[in-house]
Amino acid sequence: MDYEQSWHELESNSNPFAIITMAHLKTKATTSNLTQREEWKWHLICGLYEQGLTKQQIVKLFDIIDTMMTLPEQLQKRLVAKINRFEEERKMALVSPTVQLAREEGREEGREEGEIIGEQKVIIRQLNRRLGEIEAPFIEQICKLPVAQLEELAEALLDFSTVADLEQWLRDRSNPVEA
Repeated sequence: MDYEQSWHELESNSNPFAIITMAHLKTKATTSNLTQREEWKWHLICGLYEQGLTKQQIVKLFDIIDTMMTLPEQLQKRLVAKINRFEEERKMALVSPTVQLAREEGREEGREEGEIIGEQKVIIRQLNRRLGEIEAPFIEQICKLPVAQLEELAEALLDFSTVADLEQWLRDRSNPVEA
């Protein structure tokens, strides 16, 4: 948090950890304003291109920023559209359609194998920080949510003040198991 006062220094620093620090600071600063988070995420991603990084470095840092600065589906789609336009203009694809499809398929495969995917990990970490250690039954329920509901939960948890809020949210969205 000390770096908040040194934002200009972070922007001019070529160390990849400076970018990660900026993403962290803006993630914390925009917890109640996700539109502003989307703008900052866009700003940081564009900055990756301007720093003269290799494509591999850009992709790695992009993945970190993308995981850290989660957005609801609508804002994420808007950001992806901006990135696609930007890449077309620069003739340098950051995430190819094939990679994007493979990631989506990997999410579904991971879900089938019982693995916790990135979105789930972030949401569980956020819930643990906001409400204290979340019990296993809640984690299991979260892991069964489709991606669209995970994104809803990511936004809704900002309003949670107790575990009962999470429990009610999950109860309201539970799907009865089909026989």
